[in-house]
Amino acid sequence: MSKVYTDVFNIKHTDCTVVDTINDFSRVFIIQVKYGSRFTCLKDDARPAKKGSGHWTSASPEDAPQDYAVPYRSRKRQRRTL
Repeated sequence: MSKVYTDVFNIKHTDCTVVDTINDFSRVFIIQVKYGSRFTCLKDDARPAKKGSGHWTSASPEDAPQDYAVPYRSRKRQRRTL
């Protein structure tokens, strides 16, 4: 059984791998799903920063950008208007 990760928009992802990064982040980590998209997740023990106003919490899924969890190649292209 694979682990379920919850990203910063409180959307759950399965079949993910944790991405090794050059720098170690104290509050977040990055996961990659099998189709290549990457998402940022909060660590369970994310400590507040000295300069921060408080503890981070996850946003709601409604706050996520359009097509946030849709694979890049599956997204509908929108024509830009000038």
